[in-house]
Amino acid sequence: MPETLDILYEDDDLLVLNKPPGISVHPSLHESSGTLVDALLSYCPELRGVGEDSVRPGIVHRLDKDTSGVLVIAKNQETFVELKELFRSRKIEKQYIAIVEGRVKAPRGTITLPIGRIGMRRGVDGPGRPLGKVREAITNFVVRRRFRDATLLTLRPKTGRMHQLRVHLAAIGHPVLGDKLYGGKHTSLRASRQMLHASSLTLSRRNGKRYTFEADPPEDFQETLGTLEENAAKYKNDEEFVHSEY
Repeated sequence: MPETLDILYEDDDLLVLNKPPGISVHPSLHESSGTLVDALLSYCPELRGVGEDSVRPGIVHRLDKDTSGVLVIAKNQETFVELKELFRSRKIEKQYIAIVEGRVKAPRGTITLPIGRIGMRRGVDGPGRPLGKVREAITNFVVRRRFRDATLLTLRPKTGRMHQLRVHLAAIGHPVLGDKLYGGKHTSLRASRQMLHASSLTLSRRNGKRYTFEADPPEDFQETLGTLEENAAKYKNDEEFVHSEY
């Protein structure tokens, strides 16, 4: 459990955090304590009773354990219901940045592969895949930088399936660097965890106010980028900067 919360914004209804990597949002069968929820309840005890169950008080969306970035918490039931509906109706804009394996050739694109479950993993629909129920999944991407053997992407998911970004990127041959579940097995690059960061989230509330919350990537993400830049500098023309208004 983090000793302190990195609070990006707070009012009577909302608590917005910059979630660190390496910590689960809420308890599970395999992890009953030491989660972000424990720290949240210590900081804001009135969250008890907010939400759909006692395990996820105030939690309206989630980030994977090793994903960092913007996480929005509802501080009361009315706000919880409002935010859940915004997520359900796809009216919340989410943006991520990711370092992926390999050089992504297309400057931008949209991945529309449906996602289903394969045992404990998720996978895209396709021939020979023993998937159960599959669900629509849409991810937009833009190349921000290309390195010798990696690419920095901006990602904007239009749907919110579990592991969606990681599954989609792996499916097009560019898994998130450091992804132990969906990542490549034969890359020379190394990262201590998946290089995926929720960089911003924008929502409009019933009161007419529009909010945009932003979070800088953590130190390990920036260090990995720095290493890629240093390596690229050794090889003339091996680093390409792609500027986009996306």
